[in-house]
Amino acid sequence: MTRVLAGPYCTQILGDLGAEVIKIEHPTRGDDTRAWGPPYADHVTEGHVNKPGESAYYLSVNRNKKSLGLSFAHESGVEILHKLARESDVLVENYLPGALKKYGMDYETISKVNPKLVYASITGYGQTGPYSNRAGYDVMVEAEFGLMHITGSRDGPPVKVGVAVTDLTTGLYTSNSVMAALLARQKTGRGQHVDVALSDCQVATLANIASSVLISGKPDSGRWGTAHPSIVPYKGFKTSDGDVMLGGGNDRLFGVLCQRLSKPEWAQDERFSTNPARVKNRDLLEDMIEEITKTKTTQEWLDVLEGSGMPYAAINDVKQTLEHEHTLARNMVKEIDHPACGPIKLINTPVKFSDSQPSIRTPPPTLGQHTEEVLTSLLGYSKAQTPSGSGVLQFENTALLLKMAGTGLVYKDLLPIPNDTQPVSEPDKKESHSSLTQEPTASHALAMADHDEKGVAQENHDDEVRDLGWNEKKEHIAAPLVGGLENEELWLLVRRFNKQMYHVKEYPYPVPGNLDLNIADEEEFSPDKLRANLERLYTTVIIGLLGFGKQIVRLRSWRETRRTSAFCAAYFMAWIFDFIVPLFTTTIIVLMVYPPSRDVLFPPAPIALVSSKGGVQKPKAGVLGSTDSATGAPENHKGEAVEAEASNFVNSIASVALASASGKHPQNDPSGTGDDNPNSSVPDPTAIAVGAASARVKVSGGKPSAEHDKAKVPVENAMWTKMRPIMHGLGDACDTWERFGNALTPTRPFPHDLYRLRLAALVVPVLGMSIFVSSYMFMKGLTFGAGFGFFGDPVIFPVASWLNRTFPNWQKLLEIRNTILKGVPTNAQLTITLLRIGEANKAPLPPPPTSAQPPPDEAADITDEHLRAVGADYPLNATEDELKDAIENHDPSVAHATGGTDIDAAKSSSHGRKGSKILGLFKHSVKATVESTLGADHLKAKAGSQASKNRLGVVPRDKESLLSGPVDFASRYHGKRGHVYVSTKATIPCVSFSLSSDIKHLGTTGRDEDELHPVWSVAVADIKELKKIGGLGWKAKLVVGWALDREIADGLEIVTKTGESYTVTAMVLRDELFNRLVAMGGQKWESC
Repeated sequence: MTRVLAGPYCTQILGDLGAEVIKIEHPTRGDDTRAWGPPYADHVTEGHVNKPGESAYYLSVNRNKKSLGLSFAHESGVEILHKLARESDVLVENYLPGALKKYGMDYETISKVNPKLVYASITGYGQTGPYSNRAGYDVMVEAEFGLMHITGSRDGPPVKVGVAVTDLTTGLYTSNSVMAALLARQKTGRGQHVDVALSDCQVATLANIASSVLISGKPDSGRWGTAHPSIVPYKGFKTSDGDVMLGGGNDRLFGVLCQRLSKPEWAQDERFSTNPARVKNRDLLEDMIEEITKTKTTQEWLDVLEGSGMPYAAINDVKQTLEHEHTLARNMVKEIDHPACGPIKLINTPVKFSDSQPSIRTPPPTLGQHTEEVLTSLLGYSKAQTPSGSGVLQFENTALLLKMAGTGLVYKDLLPIPNDTQPVSEPDKKESHSSLTQEPTASHALAMADHDEKGVAQENHDDEVRDLGWNEKKEHIAAPLVGGLENEELWLLVRRFNKQMYHVKEYPYPVPGNLDLNIADEEEFSPDKLRANLERLYTTVIIGLLGFGKQIVRLRSWRETRRTSAFCAAYFMAWIFDFIVPLFTTTIIVLMVYPPSRDVLFPPAPIALVSSKGGVQKPKAGVLGSTDSATGAPENHKGEAVEAEASNFVNSIASVALASASGKHPQNDPSGTGDDNPNSSVPDPTAIAVGAASARVKVSGGKPSAEHDKAKVPVENAMWTKMRPIMHGLGDACDTWERFGNALTPTRPFPHDLYRLRLAALVVPVLGMSIFVSSYMFMKGLTFGAGFGFFGDPVIFPVASWLNRTFPNWQKLLEIRNTILKGVPTNAQLTITLLRIGEANKAPLPPPPTSAQPPPDEAADITDEHLRAVGADYPLNATEDELKDAIENHDPSVAHATGGTDIDAAKSSSHGRKGSKILGLFKHSVKATVESTLGADHLKAKAGSQASKNRLGVVPRDKESLLSGPVDFASRYHGKRGHVYVSTKATIPCVSFSLSSDIKHLGTTGRDEDELHPVWSVAVADIKELKKIGGLGWKAKLVVGWALDREIADGLEIVTKTGESYTVTAMVLRDELFNRLVAMGGQKWESC
């Protein structure tokens, strides 16, 4: 259970000496050093061609081992390791002290499984001591424990040794200690815990230098380069083409050197005749020697010194070393046959025995190469018994579970069948997970995976929490934050996630498609959530259908002649040969399997730029400021224009409905527009939106009360009752649309090919059948199905009733998210996975930047991604001037066109001069009332009113001063100013609230509870429910927004598994804290 260098070097030595070594590796990324290149040995053998190959670093310390790809973050993985421990003599691990305890793999636990086991722990600083919890790195230990200080040239800076010598000596010490512990076991019958630290081994290998300091009590003499502090000459000297090392270790050898340098007189010179004299005149003598050595080449000096009996050597580079005749004569370089890379050369074991023959018995293994062998031959598993839990095992060339957790075998992934039948077989079984590392869903597993393409948020760092640019402008934030995804795309997803998520609860049951954050069956209804779903419907489904419609009109217009001709010819050729269905299915398969074909068959063009007749039009916004919106409206950040369209789309529907309810009919208004006109003296009822419908009935002589209108109450009840299933249906429709979109065009970190291939595999049988099934047979089958569906209730209902009794919840297994689209995320599920990636790497993703400035009336940058032609056609068959005129030229003074004067009159909301004055006076009056009410809350709060306490600070005067994150968040609790802060020091992170006033300046990172004095603290793993709450009620919120033109700071309610509830208020970054908490733990969530 070791990785990188010290541990693998130790176990390689044991393997060289004959031990059977089983290397436990992460099932998808393996040992970290597998990715440490270049250089790599290329994969060349059949079945292994997979760039970049095996890294030279990994190959150097992993011979004579077997690879078992296994995750011990799962119970079944730990079970395998416990069985392996029972059969083993030695376990070597190099995890931080205490890190393996939560997996049941610590010495205390394992020693009970096998009391005879020798358990060796390699750490940076040992199991005890003030530094024991620090991660250990060779270069850091070299620096802190003396080696770097004594390494380097005399007048130069400290340097590290050219190879990780501390790691290597630690590996050597550990291998010797393990063998000693095995010998001790022969006497005692017990194993023991061997604690080996890089820091201890580094101190031990200071040897005579450390001894000199201990004996003298003085500091060491510093760096000497290649020289010796007490012997002269004893260093490297330059030659005409390199360097040569000379050692005149005593007076006799110095005399030999003088003879070979043709300077015999130096041996009699009183300045050099004795070693103390030479040390005293070190610089002079060394300069004199080097003046001579520079006159010949290194090889010429080797020839001169040959047979002299004095120490000398060329200073060779590593390549010269490996080609050295002595290296080769000692068989220190050996060529072996690697299963994936073919013949490769490795360093051989250095120890030669008179009887035994240590050797490279097996090459360094590929990831999971021996998983099946270990499980079946050593542990007695059959193939059918191998664990099928989430992300547990990796077999060579065949992932039992891919990087997608819980997706099963490759063939199972491709089939549209549920991964888990527990909803039917064990519907009441609950499961709980405390951390991301337990990977309860595919989303958690992807967050923990080591991805090939990394962003800034996925890089290793030593900070407790890394601030990637919270509250910074977008140009100051590093990119990409997540590998394979542009920052603008990431922020678009997070922005829409913030609008969609209101309330989440922990879901303790298996989740559909192995992804959490699905919509709850009993989702709460509110008009605001209905509005959010309508806006989501616009941004996903409606915009998608608009794009599809524009492609159709482009084809039908014949403006893009070559493309339309090709489609026309293909269609009618297929029609002639009765091949329409095969043509359509083949086209669909190609579009799925080969994404580049999409831009060829359907070249992109901004929706706003395409007219209803397929030509070029001026965008409705007057300029093409965005490429994915229907109007082309300008935007500061990607996606803002279409989001604004969605909001105005819902507003317009509401406005038309309200105008209709209030009886607005401007064509029947009396003539006259002067101030004496009564119509101009009152505000527009559609703008005030209070009692407009009742007013219309009253002025018509009707009785709008429920007493006179007997249909009023039942119709209203029926409508509001149906709103929940309507809202739920809208959500399901959007979810399905997003899943299909994410299947056809996946976003990292989700697999890029799996879902497309599964969908294509479903169409292939249709293609095969269409070749042999005639249109007559097709129609017969279709009409039979229609008839059976219409008249078949006597058969359908009994069968459904039997299924419900025998297999409860069987419908869930057949849901599209559990079959065809299993494992495919909605945008919300994709977003929470991205947020979890940041949390898994302790680098929370910064929130989407905002801009106080309106978007400029300028054209967006148009690339081939947005507007492309096929073949020799111009884009949309328009000239460059036509495109430029449509895209860029914009006169803001020109009014937007409408459908006519009747539309202008109907949409007008003019209040008239007097009406505007009345409205202004009313607004001023309301503003004064609101301010006095909010002011009175301070007095009421002091008197003990909890509602008043919760309203304190909800209308901040200076929003910027309350910006915070990613660790601490300015807020209030019971009306008192403070900060919510998230601590990740512990294995299980905690969220707490503190009233400490210095958090704003000092933060909370690195500070303990004695300094922060938290009012309350909750382990993230204990959170059961998170609910966004408004700072004010919805009516008060509207009035405050209208009268004060200020933003409301909302709140968050945190509910624990034991029922405690904590509500923090007046939090400007409420959404950001919600996102951190929902992404940090191992909970599976559902949206309520």
